[in-house]
Amino acid sequence: MIRDMIRLVPDDKRHILPRYFAAVLVLGVAQGLAYSALAPLLTAVFGGDLGTAWRWTIAIAVALVAVGIARYVQAMAGMLIGSAMMRDLRLRLGRHLGSLPLGWFSDNTAGKTSRVMMASTNEVLRVFAQLLTPLITAVLVPVTVAVAMLWVDWRVSLTMVITAPVLYLVNRVGNTLFAGATEAQHDAAARANEQVIEFAQAQPVLRVFGTDASHERQLMSSLQALRTAIRRALFASVPGLAVFTIVVQLTFMLLVWVVVALASDGDLTVPTAIALITVSSRFIEPLSQAADLSSAIRRAQVAARRINALLDAETIAEPAEPSLRPGRRCGSTA
Repeated sequence: MIRDMIRLVPDDKRHILPRYFAAVLVLGVAQGLAYSALAPLLTAVFGGDLGTAWRWTIAIAVALVAVGIARYVQAMAGMLIGSAMMRDLRLRLGRHLGSLPLGWFSDNTAGKTSRVMMASTNEVLRVFAQLLTPLITAVLVPVTVAVAMLWVDWRVSLTMVITAPVLYLVNRVGNTLFAGATEAQHDAAARANEQVIEFAQAQPVLRVFGTDASHERQLMSSLQALRTAIRRALFASVPGLAVFTIVVQLTFMLLVWVVVALASDGDLTVPTAIALITVSSRFIEPLSQAADLSSAIRRAQVAARRINALLDAETIAEPAEPSLRPGRRCGSTA
């Protein structure tokens, strides 16, 4: 998805991308470190060691300052990239369509092109401003917490690492199911657009010679197919989202069980156990946020592929310099 989105960024704004991704990287790591520092902080507080607690409080404050700065830089860079894409993307698509051969245009491509110009562009415009940052931090924050927990208790860290592939697999399966339903919805919308365009183009003839119900039946049939595809896409998004949310909650329950089991065996003190349970809840928080945005992220991914496929359509070959027949002058009609 990230590669597809980078291709859509205007050339004059691509120099902002390293700043954007660096800010997101700092944001995710600093947020993960702030969450991880809760473990020694709470252990010191419940253990009555106020000197150590103050030191960890200062460390968390420094991490939160880094989070605030990184969030500001990321938000400003994302807004600049998003606004530039808003101005450039449709102009770029328009110029590309003007350079395509006439044979490329047909009833089928007309419907798909109108769908890309109107719907797909709207889906991708909010990626850098709203969607991509939660997606990246949903990976960086848990990884940072899992690594940092090695210095607190390696068994809890190992549990976090083991659950990561399961979460990735469940999310991948959900993405595959929803992507197929979204592709079907896009195709149904393209066919409906074709029918609408054909019906509108035929209006002069239909008004002169009249029409029968077959034309309206075809149009209504395509619209009904579109409604069916939208419902299927909606229903396809629910199982993946529900299963991923359940797996995230089961992950939290597993972490709590591990911590309680270790505390019951005397391997962990009660303050440390309370601290680890708190950190475990922070571990799954970005995963839950990513689950809430999963449908929008999947739609944007499909839309980016559609736009890039349109931009990859082969254009008419043009000479570097125009040539004139001998004896002709530029602008001559003879």
